[in-house]
Amino acid sequence: MDDQTQYRLTLLSGGRMVMEGTWFDAAVADRKFRSWIGDYSGMKDVRIVLEEQAGPAGEWLIVKTWPQETGAQ
Repeated sequence: MDDQTQYRLTLLSGGRMVMEGTWFDAAVADRKFRSWIGDYSGMKDVRIVLEEQAGPAGEWLIVKTWPQETGAQ
């Protein structure tokens, strides 16, 4: 199996997953992230999360979210 880094994009509305996609190309995943903001920002209680699969266990780490979380330290 290929050990390339994988990127996952998740669209949530009201805390529930609506759509998810995965890519091996960071530029494609980032382009999709920006596209989804334009396409789905009007949904109620929307959240878009871009994650990167990393580490030997393949855990998912958040790269960025929209809207950005405020007050996180």
